[in-house]
Amino acid sequence: PITIINEAWTQAQSSPSNQPGMFYTAPGLPLFAHNDSYSMTDNLSKISGSHTIKFGGLIERADKVQNISLQTEGQIQLARWGSGSTNNQFADLFTGQVAQFTNSTASPVGNFRFYNFEFYGQDSWKVRPNFTLEYGMRVEFLPNNQEINSRGVLFSPERYDRTQGAFINGDPTKPNGLLLASRGEIPKGLVPNNGPQFAPRLNFAWDISRKGDLVLRGGAGLFYNRVQGNYQYYSVGLPPNAYSSTIDAYSLGGTNCGSNTATNCAPLLASVGSVNPYTAAGFAFSSQNPQDNHIPRTGTMSLSVAKRLPFQNVLEVSYVGTLGRHLPDQRNANPRLPTFAGTVGNADISNVLQRAAVFSQNATLLDRFRPFPTIGDVKYYEYAGTSAYHSMQLTLSRQLGKDLQYFLTYTFSKALGTTAVDETGTNIDPFDARGRSFGILPFDRTHIFNLSYNYYVPKLARGSLDNWAGRGVLNGWQISGITTVSSGAPLRVTVGGDLGGAGTLGAFFGTNTFGGVFGSIAPTYLRDPSTGNTGFGSRVLDPSAFGVPAFGQSGAFQSPFYMRAPRRANFDVSFFKNFKFSETRYLQFRSGFFNLFNSAFANPGDIDLVLQTTCNRLVPVGTPNGTGTVGSGDRVCDPTGGFTVNSNQTFGQIVTKHGHRIVEVALKFYF
Repeated sequence: PITIINEAWTQAQSSPSNQPGMFYTAPGLPLFAHNDSYSMTDNLSKISGSHTIKFGGLIERADKVQNISLQTEGQIQLARWGSGSTNNQFADLFTGQVAQFTNSTASPVGNFRFYNFEFYGQDSWKVRPNFTLEYGMRVEFLPNNQEINSRGVLFSPERYDRTQGAFINGDPTKPNGLLLASRGEIPKGLVPNNGPQFAPRLNFAWDISRKGDLVLRGGAGLFYNRVQGNYQYYSVGLPPNAYSSTIDAYSLGGTNCGSNTATNCAPLLASVGSVNPYTAAGFAFSSQNPQDNHIPRTGTMSLSVAKRLPFQNVLEVSYVGTLGRHLPDQRNANPRLPTFAGTVGNADISNVLQRAAVFSQNATLLDRFRPFPTIGDVKYYEYAGTSAYHSMQLTLSRQLGKDLQYFLTYTFSKALGTTAVDETGTNIDPFDARGRSFGILPFDRTHIFNLSYNYYVPKLARGSLDNWAGRGVLNGWQISGITTVSSGAPLRVTVGGDLGGAGTLGAFFGTNTFGGVFGSIAPTYLRDPSTGNTGFGSRVLDPSAFGVPAFGQSGAFQSPFYMRAPRRANFDVSFFKNFKFSETRYLQFRSGFFNLFNSAFANPGDIDLVLQTTCNRLVPVGTPNGTGTVGSGDRVCDPTGGFTVNSNQTFGQIVTKHGHRIVEVALKFYF
């Protein structure tokens, strides 16, 4: 069966208000992935005087056999921008007015394998009765994950030929710029292995008072962890292992295909058979960066002081920090380079209006300004991400009390970095990763308070109630709970509408190729936009507090730290009661209330954070756009005329919430 996707479905993914007009099914089925792991480990301990010495090692082999998702059955896309579209998706399907067609060869099977070799030695040295020092070293050799049947593929800028298309002389066995393990051009693991990694550790504990009531602790260490194969699996889907080609109306020649001034644009399905996919426009693909093969590294450090307080309390105050280096990220290595001069077709790129028209209607003509102009986007998998976490952590605990035990924690922290929680890393900006892609991480919470407790309720059956019925109902109750209060997640505002369009970006910056989670252009801040509202449908952010940057400029890509989703508070409480029949037999009643106060909360994804804008003026009809001119029915924004922030939009509103009370009741009989 041919898979069908449509424009309404793709819109629905980014806006819940847009409902799909048809259906969508995942292509390339059936998919499979079989995983096996074999490991051998051993440890040896030796006590010698005041030293406790340990040695050990781990040898591990991991195998993964899997295929990948490809459009083997064929996939067509329906959209209004397609050549000859009727503006009705069902009519387009029945009349063959397809916007885009994708077809792939059968999905190959990749057989991947990697090894881990890890060895360590450490010593716990009791230097004095009240001072202990621990130090050690872990040595790790982590060879690259490899496809054992030599299906590895790597893009090499040095091997790319600018005079050729996606394939050398149209030969499908010779993809332009790709090196193949099957020809011995690269190792099976794509790049040379890293050498052994050394991970030192140092910790100490000092009982200052020699009574155990004032203790100073500290430590630091380095840790390594590989990306578990995701930087190598892409090879299976690249030529010559597999082939995939996407053809749209723009691939068939013609002029302004998809616009009101389209000419010589044949229906796609009627012409797709005449297209040679090996000589058509270049395809986009992913590759490990051949110049960047590091192993992600994390450095941790901490220092704490603990003091025993009256009433069996222990107070501890700590600094805890983590620094990440060589973290995985993704970067477009073949962007359209900023260009403000020259001609493209009949358009003068130095003219702002003509540049906007080309980027808006014929951006593919600007591929000549890519570093590798005859191929598409090249997504490099690399290890250039960094992160930094710093925190003050406080704990107050009472764990030895007879009737009441509790554990209270408070954390004040900040997490910054270029990557988020995804193992394969975040897309970073190809031109200014530090300025556009580094900032507060999505999991940052400035304040976090937690309280867990367990309370044995004293006997309440007293006086006239001290009888078998009163004791059975009132005595023996136990209350346990967890309370969590935390700051809201950071909010990242992006712009939509005309200000974020390809034509505007091209006019502003000479390119429309950007990356990262902060968007291509950012608004300016006229004042603090936070309103303090938390209700469903209310605005967390005030649209009038945002402005439009001047032509050629952008606001701060790092949103202010105070822009947060509403804080979250949650209370979980459980009640227990034992009804004893004998010393060994009793009935336990328990009830649990999760989210006791039925509080709903809003995550960043529950808030509309796209600031919609409209340009104040359009490019004049007849402006050259590279292949023709802007038509009377075309809407191409003139970025020099300024923009207006839309007043009738849902920006800043809480459009949905999560969370509801859950009650559980149970009876258990113990015997």
